[in-house]
Amino acid sequence: MTASLSYEDIATSINDDKAPASQEDVALGVLDRLARTGVGRAGSGAFVFVGPQQPAVQALAGRNFEFKPATDLVPLGTYGRLEDVCILRLTPSEHWDGLHSAVTAVFSGLASTAQVAPLDLGPAIHALQALFESDLRSNVTREVEIGLAGELIAIAYANDRAAMAERWHSAIDDAFDLSANGERLEIKTTTAAERVHWVSSRQVTEVPGVCVSFLSVVLPLVAHGTTVSEVYLTLADLPGETVARIRSTILATAGAPPELLTGVQFDLTAALAGLRHVEADALPAPLPVPGVRGMRWEAEFPDSSAAALGCQFADILALQ
Repeated sequence: MTASLSYEDIATSINDDKAPASQEDVALGVLDRLARTGVGRAGSGAFVFVGPQQPAVQALAGRNFEFKPATDLVPLGTYGRLEDVCILRLTPSEHWDGLHSAVTAVFSGLASTAQVAPLDLGPAIHALQALFESDLRSNVTREVEIGLAGELIAIAYANDRAAMAERWHSAIDDAFDLSANGERLEIKTTTAAERVHWVSSRQVTEVPGVCVSFLSVVLPLVAHGTTVSEVYLTLADLPGETVARIRSTILATAGAPPELLTGVQFDLTAALAGLRHVEADALPAPLPVPGVRGMRWEAEFPDSSAAALGCQFADILALQ
């Protein structure tokens, strides 16, 4: 399933010459009536995104943005009255010079979400609130972007990409990045030369009937390499619902759309050659003393995937 509004349509629709003069007017440059999704400009130079109504979420308002989850709209031109829609307005500040590409990226992602998972549109907009407040400049930490790089590499280059994406989640209080019946997988990413990762006792404690394993990613950083955004784009041929799930997980983790995650560049070829999948039993662990309920330590991971062949994730990843 393709996006209802193309990236090129959206980029054209938010050009400065599309902005109406009146404060209250909205001019949509493009509208998909079936998906109830449109993009355009409003008074005061605001960028506008329109989608299906989102009654399950609250309205938002900030210094340079406003989101109404349920309203009616009469845009300029021949589109007529649009009922039961939501509307997001982004009003440029003096710091927005050159950010049309960022607006296009944000609106393109929202359009895709509105088409394949309409009920997820409101939560997706809420997840972007911090990005709106920072004038569309990503404040994602280097650590978060590196972690996402490792996880997206694992998904994008697995034998069964859809199965990996279905098992991926963003629950920060969970001990594992991917989970399914009888399976847990934690992805550990390091930019160091040595295969050393932090491990917690929760992650290596035996769970009856569950195969626990780890994927070790050694991610060499380079001056000119691959970005998280570029790895995400390789997943565009997956079913629309799957791509929307990946996007929503990235939004929940980073607070920014994947197209803006370009701050870390890495050697993808080296990273792929260095993937190692190991079972929890293969990791060194300190012996607890009485009264200790949990520990966290740095562990040297084995430089071999052979020990992980007993887990289903071994077939899903299919590392050579």
